Amino acid sequence: MSIIRSDQFETFIARPLRGVGLFLLHGTESDLASERARRLVALLVDDVADPFQVTRLSADALAKDPGRLADEASAISMFGGKRVIWVETGARDISGLVAAAAEMLPAGTSLIVEADNLKKGSALRTFFESRPNAAAIECYAPPPASLGQMVDAEAARAGVRVAPEAREHL
Repeated sequence: MSIIRSDQFETFIARPLRGVGLFLLHGTESDLASERARRLVALLVDDVADPFQVTRLSADALAKDPGRLADEASAISMFGGKRVIWVETGARDISGLVAAAAEMLPAGTSLIVEADNLKKGSALRTFFESRPNAAAIECYAPPPASLGQMVDAEAARAGVRVAPEAREHL
């Protein structure tokens, strides 16, 4: 599908995610990537806490059992409905595993991959950026100007006014 810049994420999730089943969250802000992954999962399944709907895999688990991702990808939901496979890769390159898993995902199953900062041209990033059913979502710290805009927007939403000194501090 496309590359979603860090500042475009809110617009991206505000519209229906039709046709997109593969999501890569990458960048220097791992906490932001995790928070955005949680928000995506909540949009994709009915119950985030249901282990039949959400399967989380770590890079360590995949290192011990590389076939686990393929097993999860080819599994069909026992009770029907949507599923998400959520993979946290850290700095490991699992592009081969992800590419194979993506080819066998049943309808209604999405794949979310959280990765540390990936260089442009890395295999995993290239895979997600070139697929029509995928989104590569950048997770970088916002510039200082947009932080001020965020403070202003949240204050307006709450119906309060923030003093200039307090705004600068925030």
